[in-house]
Amino acid sequence: MSMKNKTHEKIGETFPNGAVTVFEITDQQVRFHSLGGGWQQRLPVEEFYKHFREHDPDNKPKLEKSKFELDGMEEILEGYTYGFLWNGFEMPLFTKDEALKLKADMPIEFDEESNEIIIDMDPTGEMVDPDMRFERCEAKMHSYDGHPIELFPIGDSWTWTRAVEEDDDQ
Repeated sequence: MSMKNKTHEKIGETFPNGAVTVFEITDQQVRFHSLGGGWQQRLPVEEFYKHFREHDPDNKPKLEKSKFELDGMEEILEGYTYGFLWNGFEMPLFTKDEALKLKADMPIEFDEESNEIIIDMDPTGEMVDPDMRFERCEAKMHSYDGHPIELFPIGDSWTWTRAVEEDDDQ
């Protein structure tokens, strides 16, 4: 028996917390890794199904508002997340205005015609393959608190973390 890239959710957790991608099931074991990447793990089939169940696509995570920071960047940005991670890092979504605050730290522009935010990953044109120089972030409609909101997935493979709020009384 074999299965390719099937998402399973951790029993007792709110999806996507604890979710995994299963890439092989044999009669004896399940091979999987954390959703969004990570080390390969193995469990006996019976043990695996004590902790995980196949993901129900109707069980969608709720969009939540949070603050995010990027390694090497001073400004903290307000954004949104479904809680998905890429190699342990956040995959935030931003409004156009919030995303354009990145201009202080990197070459980023908004293209009205395509409704995309375009990031020049190599403004000197010397380091990156020309076909990969520009990262294009297309807007998509989401729902937050029952209202539609247009959000851009900026740097969904970057090292974003949730910002820690500092107490002003310290």
